[in-house]
Amino acid sequence: MDDYHNSRSLPSDDLWLKVINEGVEDRVEVNQRMLIDKMLARYSSDFVVYRELIQNSDDAQATSFTLEITCDPYTVTQNYESINNDSISMNQEQLDKNDQTSSENDFNNCIITEIRTVNNGHVFSEDDWKRVITIAEGNTNVDAIGQFGVGFFSVFSHSERPMIQSGKHCLAFVWQNGKSLTTFRKELPFEEQSSLTSIILSMKNKYILQTKSIFETNEIINEDIKNKKVHVNRKRRTKSKKNIITNEIVPTLDLIQLKAYFTKVLSFTKYINELTIKINGTNIFQVNKTRKSLSSMKLTSTSKRFNFNNEHNLFRFKSLIQTEQKFSIVNNSSITLNHIDVEAEVIIDKNFHKQIQGVIKKSLPATIHIEFLFPSNNIFEDEQWKILTTNNLNNQILKGLIPFKIHDEQIIPSGQIFIGLATHQSTGIGMHVFSHLIPTIERENIDLQDPYISIWNEQLLASIGKIVRIIYDQTIHDTINNISQKSNQQINAILSPYAFQTSVPNKDIGRILLDGFFSSDKDILVPVKRSPSDQHLSLISSTEAFLTTSKYIQSFLPVPLVPFDIGQNDFLKILKKHQWIEEIDHDTILVKVQESILQFDEFIGLLRWLCSYDVNNKSYIKQILLKIRYRETHQSSIIKLEKIEFYDTLNLLSLPLPSNVLPSNIVNHISRDDLQKRLSLSVISVKNLFEFYLMNDQQYLFQNENTSRIILSFMSQRWNQFNQTESNKIKNILSNLKCIPTNHGMKSPNESYIRPPYLSDNLPIITLYIPQISTDDNHQKDKQELINYPVSTEFLKSIGCRAIHVPTSTNNLTIQSNNSSDDSQTLENFIQNLLQQRKNMSDNDLHALKHNPCIIGTTLETNNNEIKRKYKPCDLHFPSVANRLQWNQLPIIDWLDINPRSQEYSFLKELGVREVPDLHKLISRIDQEHNQGSKLRAEYKLPHALIFFAENFQQYYSKWTNANIKILFLPSSSPF
Repeated sequence: MDDYHNSRSLPSDDLWLKVINEGVEDRVEVNQRMLIDKMLARYSSDFVVYRELIQNSDDAQATSFTLEITCDPYTVTQNYESINNDSISMNQEQLDKNDQTSSENDFNNCIITEIRTVNNGHVFSEDDWKRVITIAEGNTNVDAIGQFGVGFFSVFSHSERPMIQSGKHCLAFVWQNGKSLTTFRKELPFEEQSSLTSIILSMKNKYILQTKSIFETNEIINEDIKNKKVHVNRKRRTKSKKNIITNEIVPTLDLIQLKAYFTKVLSFTKYINELTIKINGTNIFQVNKTRKSLSSMKLTSTSKRFNFNNEHNLFRFKSLIQTEQKFSIVNNSSITLNHIDVEAEVIIDKNFHKQIQGVIKKSLPATIHIEFLFPSNNIFEDEQWKILTTNNLNNQILKGLIPFKIHDEQIIPSGQIFIGLATHQSTGIGMHVFSHLIPTIERENIDLQDPYISIWNEQLLASIGKIVRIIYDQTIHDTINNISQKSNQQINAILSPYAFQTSVPNKDIGRILLDGFFSSDKDILVPVKRSPSDQHLSLISSTEAFLTTSKYIQSFLPVPLVPFDIGQNDFLKILKKHQWIEEIDHDTILVKVQESILQFDEFIGLLRWLCSYDVNNKSYIKQILLKIRYRETHQSSIIKLEKIEFYDTLNLLSLPLPSNVLPSNIVNHISRDDLQKRLSLSVISVKNLFEFYLMNDQQYLFQNENTSRIILSFMSQRWNQFNQTESNKIKNILSNLKCIPTNHGMKSPNESYIRPPYLSDNLPIITLYIPQISTDDNHQKDKQELINYPVSTEFLKSIGCRAIHVPTSTNNLTIQSNNSSDDSQTLENFIQNLLQQRKNMSDNDLHALKHNPCIIGTTLETNNNEIKRKYKPCDLHFPSVANRLQWNQLPIIDWLDINPRSQEYSFLKELGVREVPDLHKLISRIDQEHNQGSKLRAEYKLPHALIFFAENFQQYYSKWTNANIKILFLPSSSPF
């Protein structure tokens, strides 16, 4: 314990000196191969070699980069199979068939023998040659992306003996003893020298070139595939294959994924604008980028407000340049995205700068660039979007540039952080972001662990968030200024990039961006409708606007509201979460509704909201319904409803209702179930409405032709719902009102006539629509709206209206008689016309016909020269009676061949035409026949009238008594 105590008590500095002075020296050996192999093993991204070489080329200001793959075509074999058996789906074949050349497919499953990259950047300087053979020194150029000086050595993952040919020289790497790495550099003959730089990698291991595979994307699922319900293979692509004979596992180079990777590489390259893939000297794929400056630079001035005089702020924005960048796959599709480049001055303390230099071994730049790549506001409207949604592999590759996904019709931000090239880190917004962020060694994640670098990165991320705010302000301003061309759905799409989803894998990245976004004290503008009647959206501060919990609230509430569907956007939810905007509450709604005069549609919107499950408080609903004021149109008068208890289903337009009744034109927009269960309303009864309209203060409605027509139609259709007492009460009231519209104005019922075909216009003819009567009356033909308010003849008759005018009918008959050569036909027509009107005749009409001369009469002796005349029906007989009695002088109807089984016969009988003579006349006829015949017994014949009397006695004369008969009519003879 004492020895241990003594050793621990020796100061560390003294102990160090003692060991140095007295110890045995032994040099540290570095196994360079193991160092490089272990370093490469920590790189988790695909295509890391190409990433590093492309980045180095961009740092060398190359404008083009070509990957040349050399394959052995004789190695194509079917002996290799996917380890996961992820065969290409039919969908993928459909995606591929128009995008892959036959020469490309010829190399599927070939063994790669060499990979060569060629760029046209600056050839290597002497410093470059020295730096490339030094591990971990890195590029000291402050503008270069490389930080650690280890990226180039990723080439050893492919080749044991990589070579670099640049300018006049060629350098080769050689392993000695399997541990140490050395190089040889030689100046080339003039004819072998080049202005290009090539990296030549002879493959140390087998690699299979796979040109047919599953296109793996995290972007948008093609709508055509989705709608057709074609099976989409969801298996992950394989990264190796197995020899089915030897079981040897061989890694693959997936050409389709490489194309997608190369396309995305161009997102933020500073100089490179063209990437090419060749196989055995044949161009297989080429993608390029072109830039176009935008004339509008409105964002530049707004950036100044973020340049706070804060000692902790490391960056001061200097300028902003906005361009369009067009990415094109040669001989195929293209896509155009917006690009913003903000230049910022670095303001940094010397001591702090020195601390960071100690970590990254290079100085920080005096100015940095913060760049953004994102879709234009019109991406969903452009023709390019229609092209990109076609079932095409190259289109899917181009869509991989778009920093969002679509899932269940929702736009989900999926931007990435770029440090030169894309990293694994998402931004949480719908923008790709590039800047001078300092990553971890493998350049896939942002370093937030180092105490000094984390300050730099956090400040830079916050500045990025501030610029996102600048972009938002300008975007929303431009959007609303062009609102006539955009729907709410399109505005939703425009807002979606700002939804600030959780960033992955590091959540803090998105949080810091969000903090930067909200760091300004300036109001955040949001789109609102200031009132339900507004046709266009306007911008106001989010603190003055409200969100709604229902789509109905915006349809009636006169306060600045974010439209409901826009309010569902995640960006608005973020604003609410950070208390930049509030939801409207029920108390505010109650006050505003009672203060307002609602329009028709607004009132419906209010009721729909009350019927929704957003409102479950019955007491609150009653409070709302205590007092409602609304207009049916902007010009119409105010309708006041109070203590609403009932609703109208009878659709009595243009008529007032009791103030506690919800009108039918409102009710038609609400379900019966909601009216009864949600609003606790009952149907207004017919009897209650009748009582309301017959009240003294409502009888003015009957003096107006239009309103009277509606009320009478309403009563007519429901007349059978009233008992006799109730009907008589209504009749008594209406009989004293000039309530019937006629061609002579408003008349009382007993002054009004239901028109038959021949009724004169000189009479007050009812102009109501009576379905039972077919007429070509121009009064009704010109008023088709009358059809909407029918009345029945039964109703009109029951309240005292007349169906026929007997004098007019008789006059018409006389006129026809005097001008016709066939009077019997005239009578027949007359009777048939009356018969057609029989159902429409009132009791008074029938009484008038029975007791007025209206039927043409004649006798069997009538000749063509005799003028026939009209009789009362009861004074005439059917012709068959005269024939049977052989009574030529008996007055009969002028219709000799009338069918006794016809309706006309029955109708004439109803009017009083006789089937048998009056008893007194018949007895007189018996006496007459007796006196005219022979009295001799042998020649005597019984009178026809006596025989008729006997035959019809039981049916027609059985109630006869002889008290009043003074004429002797029974023939008799003496027995002697």
